[in-house]
This record gives sequence, structure tokens and C-alpha cells, in this order.
Amino acid sequence: RVQKEGALTLNRAILRWVNTLVGLSQRLATGTDTEDVLLEAMGALHELTEPDVAVMGMWEPETGCFRLKYRVTGAGLEKTERAYFPAAGELETAEAAAEIPGLEAPFDQVLVLPLKTNEQNVGRLWVGRSQHQPFTMSERVVLESIAHQMLIAIEHDRLTEQIESGAVVAERARLS
Repeated sequence: RVQKEGALTLNRAILRWVNTLVGLSQRLATGTDTEDVLLEAMGALHELTEPDVAVMGMWEPETGCFRLKYRVTGAGLEKTERAYFPAAGELETAEAAAEIPGLEAPFDQVLVLPLKTNEQNVGRLWVGRSQHQPFTMSERVVLESIAHQMLIAIEHDRLTEQIESGAVVAERARLS
């Protein structure tokens, strides 16, 4: 009986995770605004893994900083607009750290998930817990999957902008 209840609980968790990923993919496919998809992903991340805090930042190579965009805590989801300048060598490593950018308090468990495409930084996701409860392997898989969906949303937005600007250039050339 206990094994069956455990298996049912695990199946429900897997179903929630899969439904979340499918929902994010569908929103991307239907052209939902990238910011809405990223906000939804941050909310799903918090709901599925229950960290104390998660922060998402976009990399700005021209300024050499991460622009912290979203933060989710037990109090809810919020947009933020802060710059975070990583320490020397921090971009090359995605090791766990004791602090999360934009927050004063150190955390016992911090998972850093780089958002990279073709080995280029696009952004980063920091997820933390203040209690000594490490992220389980299944939670890491969920966090990595959501981070990957966030990366897809960001890349989709960039490609859409490139296509639109290419169309403008082509129309200008045609008119001239």
C-alpha cells in the first residue's frame, strides 16, 4: 500500500512536470509574448521545486553584466530591473554559490543554471534554498527542463526580431 501511494505521488509529480513543459511549448508555438512565457516559466519553476528564491537574468555582452529580469519567492513573482556584474571567472563556471545576485542573504543551497546557445551566454538562472535541503536529482531535471524552455523562448524572440528586421531591410531595398 505504501509503495503504491509512493508510486502514485511520483506519477502525479511527473504528470505536473510534463504538463508544465507542454504548456510552455504550446504558448511558444502560438506566439505568446516572450515575457509572458518567461514569467509563466518562473512561476512553474517555483511551484514544481519550491525553492526559497529564483532569479533570472539576461546577459548583456556590451555592458558585461546580467540584467536581472524576474524574481520569484514565496511572496510571489515580480519583475525587477537590476544589473549584476559577475566576478572574474564566474561566467566560465556554473558551480553552486552561496549567494544569489540582487539578494543580501546567503543561501545554503544555490543551483546556477546557465542559459547558453552555441556556447554563448544568453542568460542565467539562480535557484536557492536557505535550509540545508539539497536539490534532488528529479528537481534538478525539472529545473534544467524549465531553463531549457526559457532558452527556447529567448531564442525564438531573437529569431523573430531578426526575421522582422530582415523583412524591413528587404522592403526598403525593394522600394529604393
